[in-house]
Amino acid sequence: MSYFNDYISIVDLASPGLGNAIKPSIEDFSKKHIETFSYNDKVFGLLHGQVQSGKTAQALGIIAQSSDRGFRTFLYLTTDNVSLQQQTLDRARRALPFFQVCDENEDISIYKGGLSKPILIILKKNKRVLEKWFTNLSRSRLATQKPLMIIDDEGDAASLNTKVNKNEQSEINLLLKRIFNLPPSGIYLQVTATPQSLLLQSQSEGWKPTFAYSFNPGEQYKGGKDFFGENSKLQKIIEDDEVNILLSTPVVPESLKKAFLQFLVASIQIEMTSRGVCNMLVHPSHKTGDHKKVRIKIQNLISEIEIDLLSKSPSLRDQVYYAWSDLKQTYPGIVSFEEVWKKFGGTITNTRIMVLNSNEERNNDYNRGANVLIGGNVLGRGLTIPGLQVVYYTRQSKTPLADTVLQHQRIFGYDRILGLCRVFATKQLFKIFRDLTEASQVLFDLVSVESIENISIMLPSGINATRKNVIKLSDVGLIAGGVNYFPYEPSDKNTKNLDARLGLDNSDQIISIDKAIDILEMQEVADATDWDKNAFIGSVKALKERKPNVKCLLIIRTGRKITKGTGSLLSPDDRAIGDANPDKLVLTMYRLEGKKEQKWNDKPLWVPNIKLPDGRVYWKNFS
Repeated sequence: MSYFNDYISIVDLASPGLGNAIKPSIEDFSKKHIETFSYNDKVFGLLHGQVQSGKTAQALGIIAQSSDRGFRTFLYLTTDNVSLQQQTLDRARRALPFFQVCDENEDISIYKGGLSKPILIILKKNKRVLEKWFTNLSRSRLATQKPLMIIDDEGDAASLNTKVNKNEQSEINLLLKRIFNLPPSGIYLQVTATPQSLLLQSQSEGWKPTFAYSFNPGEQYKGGKDFFGENSKLQKIIEDDEVNILLSTPVVPESLKKAFLQFLVASIQIEMTSRGVCNMLVHPSHKTGDHKKVRIKIQNLISEIEIDLLSKSPSLRDQVYYAWSDLKQTYPGIVSFEEVWKKFGGTITNTRIMVLNSNEERNNDYNRGANVLIGGNVLGRGLTIPGLQVVYYTRQSKTPLADTVLQHQRIFGYDRILGLCRVFATKQLFKIFRDLTEASQVLFDLVSVESIENISIMLPSGINATRKNVIKLSDVGLIAGGVNYFPYEPSDKNTKNLDARLGLDNSDQIISIDKAIDILEMQEVADATDWDKNAFIGSVKALKERKPNVKCLLIIRTGRKITKGTGSLLSPDDRAIGDANPDKLVLTMYRLEGKKEQKWNDKPLWVPNIKLPDGRVYWKNFS
């Protein structure tokens, strides 16, 4: 039998067309990384997809495909969330009925059936659970004598060593390493939409992926470009003072009322046409106390609306009409306003308010009806919210983390009715969302074509790639746009080739980014830690992905007599030329005479100076 073909058939039955949509990428992944696996090594890999783009379906398909290629034992790790672990368990049992799928609470089931069926165990990344299963697996030949595949969902989250800068090891990271040390060989596949922290891991930690694979979302996917594009009509601005009103006063901000009314109208449209679920998400902050405040405000808002309904307030009718007409601009097929108004009172009565956080996340059913969900951190990783149509987001951070903010975009996904979607946020937040959407796409494209070592993470200034406690800060460096970088230890080894490429005449010229990369590839330095050529090339490639039409200003100066170690390279005039072009890559190439009296080797040499465009920061692990 073919486990993979059976899996595709089951997926297609549940969601017509999905199986054949994901089949090519899984087969491509298998060809590149499963069929070439030696079964003698242990390797870490990265499976990279967009937020809520179907990573679980891809991962389960990879498990099925790998079982056809010799793997028999699999661990699937979820975040430390009971409902998510159960959701993954149920999904795996439906999609892989020909596997022995085990819950983390089972002790003896991995011994049943021997090798007659592939074994898949679904575990939370929880200290107690991992300790128990380390003991279970260490007693089983299925894990100690056979290759093991670990699928680590949200592999950039709890799995990483949060004590790396203290030269210690966090508990979850240690337990996962102990488990992966049990088998003679295996693949540890880190699955995430936000691989920033994984790509910035130090080689010495042994947790950095050695290969990466990006899969494109399906045609029906709605992502960052849809919601945060420059001309998107789905964006609604919250004024800055309304953010303070939300959490610091008893008043309900006008923008929250508008968002709630648009959610109610969208709910009526969905209920009348498909009887599906419709959800609204309110993300005010990470504090559980703020979630309670917002729940009270929305409860009060519902009471006020019900009073206005009873009194037949013309003002309320006008406000609902405004919400309806705004949605009609992006969803022309919406039911008539009179039909909306008839259903409005019943929808208000049946709307449920739920708080989802570490204190109250359990036993909430938001898979039916109309629901307003309020929360913070728990609304990030792994949580899928069906029918999410309206988001009200006011969470502020002095220094946002790229991976965290991207994981908050729960509105991305497949089952959204785009014309009925709205995102409410401040202008500043929309700019951050837009910038991070672009940066995320750059990273996605680079992971598809570049080796792990050559990838730089490009971000807007003022935004950090990830939390600092999971990356070894001594190994991570930043290349800032608008800053001149040149080596203190340039080499004279490739002077002749650079002479032929650049010529011996002074000039200022505009060249393509590809030509700039060619020149950088030719440059040699005596010490890579002084001026990491590959890091700059990676940054330039990231720039090209972000702005394919950007140009490079190449400044060539020859016959220079500069003493080694003076600490200054650019002349005031050449520095001024570079500063006058803040939107371009500026590459200045100085040809030095290299005389002994100037502390060189009495050979001519080229010294590069690179300045990336202003306003961007490029993150790179230099270990």
